Amino acid sequence: MPRKKANKGRKAKNNPPPPPLSPKPFQPNAAPVKTTEDGEELWELNEVVASRTMYGMLYYQVSWKGWSKDEYWYPASDLKRCPHLLVEFHFENPDAAGPPRRLDIWDKAWDEHMENGLEKHEEDDLTMTVAQKKTWLEGFEDML
Repeated sequence: MPRKKANKGRKAKNNPPPPPLSPKPFQPNAAPVKTTEDGEELWELNEVVASRTMYGMLYYQVSWKGWSKDEYWYPASDLKRCPHLLVEFHFENPDAAGPPRRLDIWDKAWDEHMENGLEKHEEDDLTMTVAQKKTWLEGFEDML
């Protein structure tokens, strides 16, 4: 009986590993805009550039104020303190991946200057369903 060749830990060609999620590229004399009580550094975003899903999770590419181009993809949960930029991006790019399921909660917390709703949640990095996204986008069209 012939032996089957074992897959020696190679990744399938159509299933590449996710890109590295890493701190922003080194910038001399750069400092965070704010540091929270628990030591988390907060940086100011310029804009959301792109979105995509990988392995069922939502990621964004962004540009930071005062930083050179950033090639990294950040999980949606890293951007929960700037929901207005996510809203703007998805309104201008309705066919892009996303928005995050909890975007309305993050937006409400941002509007009210509250931390309630920004705690870690299992749905932070998940996208809205097609029906949720359609309803969400229609809500913005009604406001215009």
